[in-house]
Amino acid sequence: MSLEGTAAGAFADKNVGDNKAVTVTGLTLTGDDAGNYTLVAPNGLTASISKANLDVTGLTAESKTYDATTNANLSGTAAINALGNDQVSLEGTATGAFADKNVGDNKAVTVTGLTLTGDDAGNYTLVAPNGLTASITASRGNDTQPAPDQQRVAVIRKEATSSATSNVFSDVGASTDTQQLSDGMEIVEVSEADFNSGSSALGMGPQRIFVVEGGIRTVAGMTAQEEQ
Repeated sequence: MSLEGTAAGAFADKNVGDNKAVTVTGLTLTGDDAGNYTLVAPNGLTASISKANLDVTGLTAESKTYDATTNANLSGTAAINALGNDQVSLEGTATGAFADKNVGDNKAVTVTGLTLTGDDAGNYTLVAPNGLTASITASRGNDTQPAPDQQRVAVIRKEATSSATSNVFSDVGASTDTQQLSDGMEIVEVSEADFNSGSSALGMGPQRIFVVEGGIRTVAGMTAQEEQ
């Protein structure tokens, strides 16, 4: 007498759970004396079904100018791809965040705000997008663009400089033979590093022109003309 066939195991249902009963089918008895026996399948077999990972795709992170927050803008449409005919969908609004607010290139962006819903949602673990990066560039402080009729022009001679001492910058004390400014404009001197930091302490605005190491810098709404 011998066994014939291939043993096949099956859970009672497809859902996640621990120590779920497993039934065995597919075996029969064969041989001259097989008719004298009743085949009893294994009893008490158990196993577990763990949750499957469900990756969120379709999102990218956008770079931004420094704004003193960790907020990261996301573009694209969040999507998932469940197994088989499982009824699962995304719910919520994806929100991106940098690890910190500081300027930097290719900074990691994490995504939160999404959850799974649907009859089969409990069988999955939602996996947020991995590897999203974006950059934060330095701000230029209070940089505003005035209307065309409010734009000002300054003519600055090459020797126009000042001797900044105690503060981040100081007003240029040059006489009128080294600078010609339209109404309300002023020249300030600042180091390259401080200018590039974009600190609001620099007082950037449409009435300031900066003499910086390496040349003259302006902010939006101003035109600077350097005499030869």
